[in-house]
Amino acid sequence: MMKKSLILVSCAVLMASCNFRHIVPEDEFDVVDKLIVDFDVDWSELDEKPTGLTLCFYPTGDAVTDTKNYIFHYNTVDHVQVKLPEQDYSLICFNQSETEFANYEFDLSSYETACVRVKTDAEATQTHVRYTSATRADTTSAVLTPNGLAVASMNSVVKGSKTRALNLMGVLKPTNVVKSMTLKIYVFGLNERVEVSGSISNLCDGVTMCTREPLPEPVEQKLDPELWDMVAPPLEDLPGSINATIGIFGPFEGFDEEFSPTPFDATRAGAPSVRQILNLLFKMPDITEYRCAIDITDLIRGQYLNGINDIVIEIGSAGDKGGSNNSDEDGETELGSIVLHSTDAVSGYSVSVAGWDSTRYEYVTF
Repeated sequence: MMKKSLILVSCAVLMASCNFRHIVPEDEFDVVDKLIVDFDVDWSELDEKPTGLTLCFYPTGDAVTDTKNYIFHYNTVDHVQVKLPEQDYSLICFNQSETEFANYEFDLSSYETACVRVKTDAEATQTHVRYTSATRADTTSAVLTPNGLAVASMNSVVKGSKTRALNLMGVLKPTNVVKSMTLKIYVFGLNERVEVSGSISNLCDGVTMCTREPLPEPVEQKLDPELWDMVAPPLEDLPGSINATIGIFGPFEGFDEEFSPTPFDATRAGAPSVRQILNLLFKMPDITEYRCAIDITDLIRGQYLNGINDIVIEIGSAGDKGGSNNSDEDGETELGSIVLHSTDAVSGYSVSVAGWDSTRYEYVTF
């Protein structure tokens, strides 16, 4: 009896010296002191539903205990659940992952500086080249996919709540940041052997991901010959047309400068213009060239600032009868259609041949 009493006293002493802890199963323990976030994602601004999405969480607020940024990639896109250390976070969401956009460069280092930029030709070949000048105006031949990148953001996912093991639910609707821009230019004197190329100066270099505002750097977008479709004149006294569709982040908006009609505006001396200039180069079958520069600033900005995703830039008129398909000189009509001098075009399409310095290897298995 004495022995049993000693055992009970010993147990009581031990129990008095212990701190009791709530023991939970493993699956419950994973969410203790965790923030659980459930999001439904609305991709209606994209032309088609993506096959993946990225969520970036950045610690924010006055009670940060974990300073790490968390970036998650998912192959499910309609609904996601995330478990994080319990504190407040800023959030950026976009479709796919940054490595899947070959023509874009992402900076996801912080919420405030997160941005996406179009790679310039220099950056496409020298992967770590960065520019700091606000007027670098580097050219890019990358063709952005219209309506191909959509971004959503939140300054705070908690919004002041202090509840432990908080379970948040919400809807994210990423906004399209790459606008579609279609160029439709009416031209007299077109034939199948005319080659068209050009550029658009002072387009937006990229956008911030937290506010979707334009970055303060311009870029010149090249318009290579393969981008253009050519439509023959429907009638002898009407113009044909050249058409191209590209993706753009928008117009670069800085100080306005009086437009100089000098072709290829970006090459002139002095402070560069920040207006959007469509530079066109027509190479004719008789080996002559015709260059023109058209200020399209107001046409772009008017549609962009009104939130239009499919911008259309139309130069000239389909019903313009002020020009001729048999003109002796190059020029423009009063309605803005371009006139090319008449050349003797042979039937069929022009053929280009790769230079001798281009080597192509073909491997044949027998």
